[in-house]
Amino acid sequence: MSSAREAADALRAVVSRARDAESTGQEPAEVLAELARVAGLLGRTVEGVAGEDGGAVRATADRLARAIAAHRGLRTG
Repeated sequence: MSSAREAADALRAVVSRARDAESTGQEPAEVLAELARVAGLLGRTVEGVAGEDGGAVRATADRLARAIAAHRGLRTG
């Protein structure tokens, strides 16, 4: 379950940074890059928690990560 906790913590952290981005001067592209990374992490976490290949969930998470990255012209890894 630590991977699920890690994914939840990562999402909470990036949501918090997104809320504060304008006041802290953080670039939106930085926040979007982190959101794309978290989307991929969520897909991998579902596979880990389920203990099996979560093909549909992983593919959807990967598409979300690519869509977020494309929104700001970023690349996903």
